[in-house]
Amino acid sequence: MTAEQLSVGDRVQVRVTKVVHGGHFLAHFAGRTIFVRGALDGEMVEIEITSQRKKVYFAETVAVHEPSAHRVIPPCSSSFACGGCDFQYIDVVYQLSLKTQVLLESLRKFSGLHEDQARQLVATGVRALPNAHHDGSNWRQRSRFVWNEGWHMRRHSSHELIETPDCTIITQQMRNALLQVDAPPPGEYYLVEGTNGVHLGSSTNHLSGPMLLDHKAFGVHWSITPQTFWQADPLLINEIANFLDQTLTITPSESWWDLFGGTGVFAAYLSLYVGQSGHVTSVDSDPMASHAASAALGSQGNIRLIRADTEEFLDQVNGVPKPELQGVILDPPRAGAGEVVIRKIMSFEPASIVYIACDPVALSRDIRTLSEKYRVVDLRAWDAFPMSHHFETVAILKYDLS
Repeated sequence: MTAEQLSVGDRVQVRVTKVVHGGHFLAHFAGRTIFVRGALDGEMVEIEITSQRKKVYFAETVAVHEPSAHRVIPPCSSSFACGGCDFQYIDVVYQLSLKTQVLLESLRKFSGLHEDQARQLVATGVRALPNAHHDGSNWRQRSRFVWNEGWHMRRHSSHELIETPDCTIITQQMRNALLQVDAPPPGEYYLVEGTNGVHLGSSTNHLSGPMLLDHKAFGVHWSITPQTFWQADPLLINEIANFLDQTLTITPSESWWDLFGGTGVFAAYLSLYVGQSGHVTSVDSDPMASHAASAALGSQGNIRLIRADTEEFLDQVNGVPKPELQGVILDPPRAGAGEVVIRKIMSFEPASIVYIACDPVALSRDIRTLSEKYRVVDLRAWDAFPMSHHFETVAILKYDLS
């Protein structure tokens, strides 16, 4: 078979070379580039072509002829088909190495940083969260399941349902909640854990647990709806805070912005340091997150909460005189903040920018824009999503025109 004959549904044998962004592994066939799911670097595998975008093919592994030493038996039999755990077949320690490679390659290709800068920033690698389950199980506190004569999740990039009788990454308390329910009405259900218990329910059917989930961070208490975003593994919040403690010097009376601020978790963190003489402005457009932030933080005199799109907020405050601003924390969605928003932030020339990212390519592209006025002084990454290709990265940038 030649590359010109390669079509969706075809099966070919390839040697896999390296991991790439998005949970794929790179292979080539007759000069064509193929992104493969379910493989490992160095393996000889049989793959089935699933789609094509321009000159790039996508495929799934259907047979492994020469397995990697890092390949393991997945603890969940549904893991590869399910969209939640695309790395369960990989040794959990080696997952960290693969994610580190993806982070480094993203910075090298998209950030504009020199090779030695990128390597120095990634020197500590993507690290596991401390006190987490080292086998990658029992960490996730937010999920969605579909009841259809049993509990299901959806197939990767599909609406097709996959039976998931014993999901291994959700907590034991969440698994117990699923087991205690017998034949609910068909549909999709939120399964979310807080400090006050586990909620299982949909928009129309409450099956069990509290209606609002309690969370606490930086001395503040939140009660949020199951649909309101909170970190799937709350350990990440303290890890980011510890990193900021080591890297930033925030003093009383400073003014900071918390953009894409969600429920205001990092506004609460900042408020501890700027004191009553300082000021924190937290901005988010999501109505549920904004409501939760208002309920938890509305009485704090040094925090101003604004429900608005980040770009709209930046346009509104872009007046004369320029507001005094020492720093910005931004935690944009997976696609990143984007060049337009980044340039608007840069126009205010804050001394420090903290960029929290769940996609290393989006982060790297925004770093390229920021590098016109800012220098990346530190970077840290955590495996906040074991058994998947995802991880969290925080970059600290300082104003620097030298």
